[in-house]
Amino acid sequence: MADQQLAQPSTPTQAMQATIQAGPSTGPIAKDSYDELFDENMRLRDFHDTTVPNIFSVASMINDCVDMIKIIEERNLRNEKFINESTRLMTQVQESMAAREATIRETEKQEYDNKMKKLQAKHAAEKRQSRLEIQSLRQKVVRLERRLMDNSSTRM
Repeated sequence: MADQQLAQPSTPTQAMQATIQAGPSTGPIAKDSYDELFDENMRLRDFHDTTVPNIFSVASMINDCVDMIKIIEERNLRNEKFINESTRLMTQVQESMAAREATIRETEKQEYDNKMKKLQAKHAAEKRQSRLEIQSLRQKVVRLERRLMDNSSTRM
């Protein structure tokens, strides 16, 4: 009997190992071994019943995270495309504004040049007119001097 107690497993794991090693049983199982195996089976079922849903829950959360990562990557890609398009449009706007400013400056320069030419032409015309008036006045002075001289020579 002492030999049987030594051969009896002390833990449920040892009892399972002993059963596996012994192979299929041809005889009845001892009540203590049965109770230990039953208790171990219940603990494993409880563990399974709590662990499997947790594993499924974690797997579901991982899938949700993967989906969220895909959504974020797609959003980042859209944002990057938007930024690139915005940058391209801003560059076009800046180039257009620079061209417009250059056109405005050129137009203003041409307007200024035209005004200056008109002013110069007006000034030249006024100068010619002044010269003609001066020449006309000199001729009058010369005629008046002649007349004066004629008058003074006839009086004498």
